[in-house]
Amino acid sequence: KTENVASVIHSLEVPVKIAPSISEADIVLTIKSQVKGKSKIASLAQSHQLPLHIINTSETSAINKFFKRWYRLADSDEEQENEAIREVERGCQQVISESRIIELSPRPTYQRRLQHRHAFDIGLNSMSVGNDPNRRVRIYPRS
Repeated sequence: KTENVASVIHSLEVPVKIAPSISEADIVLTIKSQVKGKSKIASLAQSHQLPLHIINTSETSAINKFFKRWYRLADSDEEQENEAIREVERGCQQVISESRIIELSPRPTYQRRLQHRHAFDIGLNSMSVGNDPNRRVRIYPRS
């Protein structure tokens, strides 16, 4: 159901547009009952060399779960903050061990602020780069 997909896209605020035709798509999302045997949707996805993603039902909860996994969205603010901290910790370790610039995943302002603070606390420089919704932290090695 296209309206369920549109509703989830809107509520999660993910950067997705529903393609009007398969030739304009980047991926194909369908439900299990539509992919039986030699289904038309599977052969279309294959002929257009598009990844085919199959969810169990067209219910909003299944669509929501797919997009949360696809965009690696955590379920709560606390989980998202913890994920942002784990990412900056790994990123800082990589910057220190490899002496190279690392860019983290796009994050909201508050989570980027936490990441900048962590980098600063261990003596690394960082800055935010890009435009929302793809604004992210870039961490620099010590000079």
